[in-house]
Amino acid sequence: KIVSGKITDYLLEKSRVSHQEKGERNYHIFYQVIRGLSKKEKDQIFLTEIEDYNYLTQSNKTTIANVDDAEVFKATSEAMDTILG
Repeated sequence: KIVSGKITDYLLEKSRVSHQEKGERNYHIFYQVIRGLSKKEKDQIFLTEIEDYNYLTQSNKTTIANVDDAEVFKATSEAMDTILG
């Protein structure tokens, strides 16, 4: 059971939303959501595939070695369920 928590630092790179340097991805959660949701879930919120979004593909880096975005999304969803009840 989580009793309390504190965020001490939070860095939001606003420039990353509109531009990624070569070899960098946009915010990881974008890739995780698209890869973690079923087609039915994506259809319900009008999402398609990563390749359909310029913001996610402009650096040609859509994956990270040894990272399964769908599994990370599942873990994030479970953590949020725990926090939000």
